[in-house]
Amino acid sequence: MEEFLDIEGDYQITRRQYVPKFRGIMSDIKLVRYFQIENKIKALVDFELAEKIPLIGEQQ
Repeated sequence: MEEFLDIEGDYQITRRQYVPKFRGIMSDIKLVRYFQIENKIKALVDFELAEKIPLIGEQQ
C-alpha cells in the first residue's frame, strides 16, 4: 500500500513541477485543457488496468 501511495504522490509532485514550465509556453486556458485531457487518458488507463487486475481474495 505504501508503494502505491508513494507512486501516486510522486505523480502529483511531477505534475505540479510541470505547471510553471507549461505556463511559460501556453496560456492558462490551454494549460488547464492539457491537464483535463491528461486526466481523461489516465482514467481510461486506470479503468483498463482495473478490469484486468483481480481484487485481492477474488477467485479467477
